[in-house]
Amino acid sequence: MHGIIFVEFHKFVAEKLGPTAWNDVLRAALPKARHYYRGNHYPDHEFADLLAAAASMAKVDLPDFGQQFGEVIAPDLMRMYAISIDSSWRTLEMIENTEVVIHTIVRRSLHGAAPPRLRVERLGPNEIVLRYDSQRKMCYFAKGIALGVAKHFGESITIAESMCMLKGASHCEITFTSSG
Repeated sequence: MHGIIFVEFHKFVAEKLGPTAWNDVLRAALPKARHYYRGNHYPDHEFADLLAAAASMAKVDLPDFGQQFGEVIAPDLMRMYAISIDSSWRTLEMIENTEVVIHTIVRRSLHGAAPPRLRVERLGPNEIVLRYDSQRKMCYFAKGIALGVAKHFGESITIAESMCMLKGASHCEITFTSSG
């Protein structure tokens, strides 16, 4: 997983649980302390373990905690990839183009990076369905990022998930509807 996720998660944990909580999360999740850097790539399981430890400490369900983090990190991710984002895009277009634009950049620029595979179908002017497929099974993180993107654009979206890998499906199907 991209180092930016770890660095931003560190900040999120400090915000949610206090300035010293990161060290507690590290001790609970990893056998050996580690530092994370923005430009590096790290094993997926480390982020999953850190997320689980922090959610437990926060006494929040892991999917809810992961979604909250996704919502918070979205503006930073958008700033990071701003040069590749079309200025005419809004929330649904951003989601619609993430695989082709953002994930392509991530795969090319970071050896070993494996962001989730996203397939998007436009159902109408205010509705898309996202097919999320990843060994990480972090659809909640994707939903949080979508909420953060909507907040960034001053829009509201509704989210409905008809299939979920966390419930045994082969992939997740998430419908995003914009209020206009």
